[in-house]
Amino acid sequence: HHLLPNLHHVRGLYPIDATTARGSIVVSAGAHTESISTGNADIEGVGYSALISPGSDNYAINVLQSLPNWERRKISHLALQGPTTSASVGVLYNPDDAYAGRWDVDHVGISGFGVGIKKPKGNIGNVFTAVNFRSSEYGYRAVSSSSPTMHVGCDTFRDCYFQSISKYCIDINNSVDGAGAIQIQDSIMELCPGGGIRINFNNITPYTPIVIRNVWFENIATAATIDYDGTSEIPRQVKLINTPQAFIEESYLTNIELINSNLTARKCRIDSISSNVFSLNADADSTFIAEEVYANGPIGSVPLIKSVAAQSYALSSANLSLRGEAVVKMARDASLWGGTVRAYDAYMGTVGTTTWAFPGSVSATATCVADGVSSTQGCAELAIASGNTQLSTPTATITAGKWYVWGVNARLVSGGGNFRFTNTVTAGNIYVSTGRWVGTFGIAKAGSSGNARLNLAATSAAVIRLQYYFIVEFDNEADALAFCNARVAIG
Repeated sequence: HHLLPNLHHVRGLYPIDATTARGSIVVSAGAHTESISTGNADIEGVGYSALISPGSDNYAINVLQSLPNWERRKISHLALQGPTTSASVGVLYNPDDAYAGRWDVDHVGISGFGVGIKKPKGNIGNVFTAVNFRSSEYGYRAVSSSSPTMHVGCDTFRDCYFQSISKYCIDINNSVDGAGAIQIQDSIMELCPGGGIRINFNNITPYTPIVIRNVWFENIATAATIDYDGTSEIPRQVKLINTPQAFIEESYLTNIELINSNLTARKCRIDSISSNVFSLNADADSTFIAEEVYANGPIGSVPLIKSVAAQSYALSSANLSLRGEAVVKMARDASLWGGTVRAYDAYMGTVGTTTWAFPGSVSATATCVADGVSSTQGCAELAIASGNTQLSTPTATITAGKWYVWGVNARLVSGGGNFRFTNTVTAGNIYVSTGRWVGTFGIAKAGSSGNARLNLAATSAAVIRLQYYFIVEFDNEADALAFCNARVAIG
């Protein structure tokens, strides 16, 4: 063991050599202004009172691969204070050693650096536990390398804390096959003008999933834009680029961007009620799927909702509709789930014969056309003149204190408009996509009494096709959830 009241003779103390015995560098209490470079030695402090600041180097600690057996090493119980420059690094994985991985970093405070922990050439197998990243441009940055070939996977973050990060708390850019097993869990990201987690996998499928679990996001990504390597971009809570597979679990999601990426959210809260920036974005090449979602307000049209755990916001005037898959199963009624049908229309009939009347400012008739929703029946096609509002005939009576589940399958053929479940009580929007069937559904407890029905208002001359429409009433949440998650229609 080496007691170091100052660190004058540390650099080069433990060369990377198979014959060198593993040792420990013990950092005593006090401020030390000399960088450490080591491979075959653990670095142990006595707590945050053991403070290391960079000397003439741009890093506080530089770590290399430990040979010959790639044995785990650790950095623990100390603080790193940077000179607050973009080039400075708290813990630098040696730029000349892409295999400088398998380090355990725990109970370390890192503040005032360009990058708190930097992996400029990949490496794997690191575990970061109870690391505090503060007042830096980036908390953690990892980039894979092609020479030598090394990916950036198999790192774990546990119980970490990020505050006052100006660009991204965690930034991962992988372009080498073999990556995966990235886990970010049980951590806090708060009070950061920059974003939370940014992952670019360059369209390489991870060997094992990327998992974000139980991460607390609060007041992050508050800056309008950040400078990301010379490019201006909007910071996000989670931003995935060319990432084929990622999961996020047990977190509160409000600000997501997906570019050619697939994200599955499990048991997450999603709504616009918190003080966080609310902006959900997924391009045409991305999927954002939510399972067992719970909310206290509007979610919007971006996530594809598979199932609902709870919706606490009262049904009154907010948009509480959810976007789901088009439903192909129908039930005769809702009594098996304890529900009472308050309004419905099954828009299925004989092609060229069946019609439906839609009264409105100018009445219209829907005709039955073939559209592949049934092998024997067609669906309703309704033309709406620009500026006119058409209301469906069935009107649902809404009673305060009761639970309601609503739904419709719709396909926009042309034009556009404001299509909603509303009258004196609004349940929410009807989501449409030109040329494609989309299922809209929702669940909420009524906050006031009134009535609701389909309201189709065209902003430009529109043609829309419908398969069914229903609003079902329940006495309790459990029955309403059971019916909602069964994802069947009343026919």
